[in-house]
Amino acid sequence: IYSQWKFVLIHAHFTIYSGQATNHYCKKRDIPYIITEHYGKLCDDIIYKSIYREIYHKVFTEAKRLILVSKRLENDIRNKLRDLPKIELISNGVDINKFTFVEKKIDKNYPKLISIGNLVVTKGFQYLISAIKILKDRKINCSLTIIGEGKYRKNLEMLIAKFSLQKNVFLAGYVPNEKINFYLEKSDFYVHPSLFESFGVVVIEAMSDR
Repeated sequence: IYSQWKFVLIHAHFTIYSGQATNHYCKKRDIPYIITEHYGKLCDDIIYKSIYREIYHKVFTEAKRLILVSKRLENDIRNKLRDLPKIELISNGVDINKFTFVEKKIDKNYPKLISIGNLVVTKGFQYLISAIKILKDRKINCSLTIIGEGKYRKNLEMLIAKFSLQKNVFLAGYVPNEKINFYLEKSDFYVHPSLFESFGVVVIEAMSDR
């Protein structure tokens, strides 16, 4: 690739693993690079895993610029690492023209909830399903559609079965980004139970639809 295109600057997203590869590649060829970090649990890695701390520090300090997607992430990193390059704060963007504002009445007898994200433990869907169980026990009827795929799907299916919520909670699986608006329009509330986020793009998308 380098023999065909003479790069003057490389921009990498995420330190692990693309940032590491970029650092190695650019160092060998004396090319400057910048890096955008999105990872919300980055500081946990820095605190609890010494090898990650060394990687983050090396990749960040040797970059020409470090771009972060949220002020919270910037504050966390500044508290944990020293000798950082100049930091630029550039939040993730959303094309609001893709979403249509729909004003409608909420069905108070059967409100429709929606949540979107990868099916992993840290997205907190297990707690959201448990909350639906509490509502059902209190005779509050509603539906929840969860959009996304991931390795935690089987666990969520078992939880839905355990709580007998097959008629209330639906795992829609992967949905192409251009069709997300359709699901948002059909819902009454967007719920985001994630345990942590550096910048929750899907929350901004849901707000754009309201």
